[in-house]
Amino acid sequence: MFIMFNFECELYDNEKLTTINFADYIKNKRILICPCVKILQYPSLTYFKYVETLLNLQKLDEIIIIDSKGDKFFHPAVYSFFPKIKTVSNASQNYIKIMQKEKNKSQNINELIKTWAFQHLIDNNKEIGFWEQPQENHWEHLLKNKRAMKELLSKKDAYNGKIIANLFRSKMTHFWNVDNYNSMAHDNDDLGRQIVDKIGHKLWYFNLYNNKDLENTIIGNSKKT
Repeated sequence: MFIMFNFECELYDNEKLTTINFADYIKNKRILICPCVKILQYPSLTYFKYVETLLNLQKLDEIIIIDSKGDKFFHPAVYSFFPKIKTVSNASQNYIKIMQKEKNKSQNINELIKTWAFQHLIDNNKEIGFWEQPQENHWEHLLKNKRAMKELLSKKDAYNGKIIANLFRSKMTHFWNVDNYNSMAHDNDDLGRQIVDKIGHKLWYFNLYNNKDLENTIIGNSKKT
């Protein structure tokens, strides 16, 4: 698996970019890689607050967010919100192309860069875990995820549960693939604002937020939840 990560990229460290060989950099480390997908949108920021807490498990050396578009502003923007998370630019798109092949993705690279959210757990250049957010058949996948459904339908947030139930009954699907989650939170759209502000991170990241399988794998407990 070493060859898989043998490419050059730019690491943002000490508020400057340094060219590194990714395989060399992550050697002898346990790291979690997340792609840069809709990173500055409100539900994504809430999701990454959870991701950053995974460092508290003390079995993870680093969390790295990889950008494949060559966006230089991405680095200081992420750092301003999540100073404990490292950021990497891979404008040559080596990593996402490798993942496209490894995970048998039919979507083109541009679509994957734009929409494919996942958690890639690596230990000394070897993959030990991979979790992704579905890109299609969202309702079907959500209904199968007992942990996510329990959180969305919590009695403590009964109103949010009603929103999910109404969305499902109305067979609404357009919100799953909006380009910008924040665009749904118009001043005159109470429903959209409630979704974005209160449950967006649990809805658009239902496979990844509060991911107990990931947490157990990080600490070395393979028990499924």
